[in-house]
Amino acid sequence: MREALRAELLRLRSGWWTAVAFGYAVLMPFILWRYAPDEAAGRVGEIAESGRRMWIFLAACPLTAGWIGSWLVSRDYYYRSSSRTAWLSSRRASFLASCLAGAIAGLVVAMAGVFGWGAVIWQSQLGDDPYLGGLSWRLALSCALACVLAGIWGVLLTRLCTNYYVATALTFGLPLAVELPLVLSWPELGGYLPDAVLALTVAGGPGDFPAPVAFLPWLAGAGALAWWAHQRREHT
Repeated sequence: MREALRAELLRLRSGWWTAVAFGYAVLMPFILWRYAPDEAAGRVGEIAESGRRMWIFLAACPLTAGWIGSWLVSRDYYYRSSSRTAWLSSRRASFLASCLAGAIAGLVVAMAGVFGWGAVIWQSQLGDDPYLGGLSWRLALSCALACVLAGIWGVLLTRLCTNYYVATALTFGLPLAVELPLVLSWPELGGYLPDAVLALTVAGGPGDFPAPVAFLPWLAGAGALAWWAHQRREHT
């Protein structure tokens, strides 16, 4: 298990592209903030309230975490090294190591998002302190939790599809092209979709909506299917 996890983490830190990938932790909140209405984006109003609204865009960080989680596994399939990886360790060890590496990658994404997005907020206001006051421990920890879950989610989805391009479409394209419009037009349904639930984990759902709990059935279902696919595909 330890060697399998070490191999996964080495893949995570290998190459300059990894740094670029983690840059999406800041790029995704910036893109959504840039195209959001002025009032929702905090470009109008008092500085303290505007800062609080800008911090909410950390809800986009789980998208990056899910994609990097899928990237960890899809590279194995892309370079056809998954069978060798599986043979070097047990089925359970290789599966759990990839999930744990996805969780670690998600935590790093959350840290990059909080510090990187904080730097963007600070720079946009030329250092006005009230803007940074919108960050709370609850928001930061919620971002970390959502990104950890998203990293595991990305790993599990890629264990199912085993294709880099399909995995990227599922972790990046589907949430933006399908889930986001559904959330805006039909929140009663869209609010329960997996990436929407992760975003609500960060931003906070309406009333007492238990966003992390609502994500667990998605994670459990994907985990069971991914484990089944992993057993059939590897070591055969």
